[in-house]
Amino acid sequence: MPFLNSDVLLEIFRNLVEINELGAYSNAGLRNIYSCIFVCHQWCDVAMPILWGQPFHFLESVSDDEESMPRSSDKLLEMYFCFLNDQERENLLANGIDISLVTSQRQQSLYYGENAHRESDLNDDGNAITQMRKPKYPYVQYLKSLSYITLCTAVEMWCQDLDDIMVKMTGEELIDDAEDILLHTILNLFYNRGAKLSSLSLTINNFLDKRTIALRRFFVDDELRNFFAPIKSLEFSVMYTAINDFLITLSETCRQLNHISVHTLWSRHHETPGVRAFERSFNALISAQTSLTSFHLGECKGYTHVFLPALYSCIYTLRHLSFESVDFRYCEPWKTIAECRNIMSLSLIQCSNVTSDMVQPVINSRHTRDLDIFYLGDGLCREFTDWMNNINGKATTSDGNNGGHRV
Repeated sequence: MPFLNSDVLLEIFRNLVEINELGAYSNAGLRNIYSCIFVCHQWCDVAMPILWGQPFHFLESVSDDEESMPRSSDKLLEMYFCFLNDQERENLLANGIDISLVTSQRQQSLYYGENAHRESDLNDDGNAITQMRKPKYPYVQYLKSLSYITLCTAVEMWCQDLDDIMVKMTGEELIDDAEDILLHTILNLFYNRGAKLSSLSLTINNFLDKRTIALRRFFVDDELRNFFAPIKSLEFSVMYTAINDFLITLSETCRQLNHISVHTLWSRHHETPGVRAFERSFNALISAQTSLTSFHLGECKGYTHVFLPALYSCIYTLRHLSFESVDFRYCEPWKTIAECRNIMSLSLIQCSNVTSDMVQPVINSRHTRDLDIFYLGDGLCREFTDWMNNINGKATTSDGNNGGHRV
């Protein structure tokens, strides 16, 4: 086994972590290849890019009484700081951000072992420039999937630590824009060191307008625009209007999306100004796409009627549609699904208020005769479940209310 071709090993490792359509994998899947890095140098070389492909998806915090133990996010950021050149460090210092104040000798030893070392030089202003030995692997190049909000949280916590240290040492506070400056530096670091971003995840669970506004600026930045432009998969979860302007900006930058996943959109009424604003921004995003093959919608109420009409512009490219915990009330007939020329799979899990009028175009369409269909739950009309159970002469014998069916 240690002498397998590296390409074969890579395929094996990718199967072990069970990479999904977003290009992401679970924490459990990631654990499957941890031990592989200890087999031999070749295995380690192949596994490292996977292990560092989505570093901000699984960060953990520690409790307040464990101050001597660095958060995983701190260790991750400080690893990336090792790749900053002198000019980038000086730019941070010019804005009052001295990374050496937070990065302790003990934390460095966690990364590099007994041979770790640091050197402190002085720039023209007499400030310390911390230089750390470069790690063996170019971890910064391995980024493929970015959880943006988790990165923001990591930067905010790190800056809070730096602010506390500065107040104790000098009585001065960190400048208000420190988080944005450091975030911009890290994203530029990824781009300038060759990271190829393919997946972006945005999960905004409260009114974090500052983060969304910052991201919108990054998308129009001359350099970072090129960093985000190639992404193939987009996931976003947000219940607030802060996302609307961003989606319009994103539609001007990202035109190569293959997969979009949207979840946690809720409104008591389907004709509110917020829903209409989201409809305009989502339409802008979808109309900019030319190769969208997969769409997932989950945990949605009040917004559902927005999606299928918008997706009509992609009927020649869409192949996979899935809906989970979606309330279809107020939706028009599913003309989009019926007219998808190359649709291969349709999944409906615990959805509700699916009526006969909605599904009639799908039942009558010649494009849906060879569908791979999976459904679970009792919120679908009987006419639709009967059709799904009998499509192409296939039938299930158990009750659709009790379990899932692939037909």
